[in-house]
Amino acid sequence: EPPIKKVMLFAKHNEDSIQAFCDALKGCKYNYLKDLLLINCGFGDKTASVIANALKYTELERLEIRDCLAGLLFSQTLSDHLSSLRHTKLKKIVLDFNPIGSEGIRLISEGMQNNVILKDLSLQYCEIDEKGGKYLGDLLLPHEDPQGLGHTKCLEKLNLCGNPLGSTGVGQLTEGLRKNLTLKTLSLENTSCDGDCARELGKAVLKCKTLSTLNVDGNLLGHQGARMLFKEVQHAQHLTDIKIT
Repeated sequence: EPPIKKVMLFAKHNEDSIQAFCDALKGCKYNYLKDLLLINCGFGDKTASVIANALKYTELERLEIRDCLAGLLFSQTLSDHLSSLRHTKLKKIVLDFNPIGSEGIRLISEGMQNNVILKDLSLQYCEIDEKGGKYLGDLLLPHEDPQGLGHTKCLEKLNLCGNPLGSTGVGQLTEGLRKNLTLKTLSLENTSCDGDCARELGKAVLKCKTLSTLNVDGNLLGHQGARMLFKEVQHAQHLTDIKIT
């Protein structure tokens, strides 16, 4: 039989069943598994951290933990894994609908500081407020390569839909965006921002030459904010798709 490359778990799973699954991953070192999707499992933060701790025994490239009550403990364990370039192979992470919060994104951002593998990160509705804007900006900063090894961050897609960042949080995020060298798609849909951040966001988009898609749908930019944003990005030839209402 062909090897199993993808595992999907839905609905409720208790701590014991997840622990048994993780023990199996540790015991057999099954390198064929590339995708692990856990959706609406309800096992909570402690069990989510058990999964994150087991990642170093895998060759996973895609991890989705959606609506499973993962929080700070999970964020710390995931951060540790992301910072270990010897172990992590993850190219895509989806953590939608978990109470990660601003403190959680601080931890994840720290783990991402020198990560040169992850390309796609989705954090929809993760309760990241304006305090998390700075850490999201840090996440977007280019990787420092003091040894001249040619390593660079390669994050290409960031989805922040549904987080109450507000204009303050989005403004802080732009500090990293304007220096970013790889991001192609950014979603700030429904992030509670208004026209106060429009100018700085536009300037950052103009500076980020790789960004081709920007979604600011569902916000309160207003007519004046939209005008300021478009004024700043009108010469951004790299930006081919912008969604705004």
